[in-house]
Formats: sequence, C-alpha cells, structure tokens
Amino acid sequence: MDFYKDLLVPRKQDFSKTFLKMCLIALAATIIVWSLILLGSLAAIVIIGIIYFTWYIIKYFDIEYEYIVTNGELDVDIIYGKKTRKRLGTANSKNIEILAPYTDDVKINGEIKKKFDASSGIKENKKYYVIFNHREHGRTLIIFEPTTEMLENIKFYCRSKVTI
Repeated sequence: MDFYKDLLVPRKQDFSKTFLKMCLIALAATIIVWSLILLGSLAAIVIIGIIYFTWYIIKYFDIEYEYIVTNGELDVDIIYGKKTRKRLGTANSKNIEILAPYTDDVKINGEIKKKFDASSGIKENKKYYVIFNHREHGRTLIIFEPTTEMLENIKFYCRSKVTI
C-alpha cells in the first residue's frame, strides 16, 4: 500500500516577466519591420524565423512546479513552458533536517548552500520549507506549497523533523 500524491503549482506572472515579454515582442516587431524594408524577398524567411524564435522564448517564461510525495519522499521539479522538466531536489525522509511553515522572517540555523522558491508566488498561500542534504548542492532549502495529505505522509515517515 504505497502512498503517491502529486501537485502542479503554476508560478504567478509578476510585472518584470510581463514587461520582458512585451519588450521581446516589441523587439521582434521592430526587426520584422526593418527586414521588410531592407531585405525584400528574403524578408519572409526572416519573419518566420523571428516569429518562431519569439514564441519559443516567451513560452519558457511560463513556469510550473510539481511536487511528488511517494512514501515520505518529496520530489520537487520545475517545468518550463509545459515541456522541459528539471529536478530541483529529492528530500528523502532520511535526509530531511526540518519541514516547517515558512514566513519571510523565519530563522535558519547553519549555512544553506542552495535555496529554491518553488511556490506559486502568491503571498496569501500557506508556504512550507524543507531543509535537506542534497548530494550535489549540499544543504538545500526549498520553499513550497504542499497539500495537507502530502504533509501528513511526510510526517508519518519522519515525525520528529516535521513541524506543522
């Protein structure tokens, strides 16, 4: 009887990313206009390339995080453009130091080698943090927004390290 639960959390678009998208579109439009003026018959190929390149870059601004809990083991992945996936970390119940609610003024003891904010970016949502030893990064902190079921399952495997 294994436990498996996953959750997909989209990252909120902030003003800076929206502004960068608009700048990229404006730059692409400018290049398209100049290619129409300067290139003549070759402009069609350049325009198709510019449109494809702009679309390709803009879709990678859309970020989602996936949390997967399997029998007390937490995997956190980042997904770019609904296509490319990268593992941020795996916190096994054996290498978790602490899992607790997160606030901006939380005090972390010791040095953190790597920190990932894998939350939605919405201030009102309840966030938690987990500190664990990552084989490549060392002592790692991940901020995330798990469900109650996920927290309860992790707590079942490492009661003394989870503060809910």
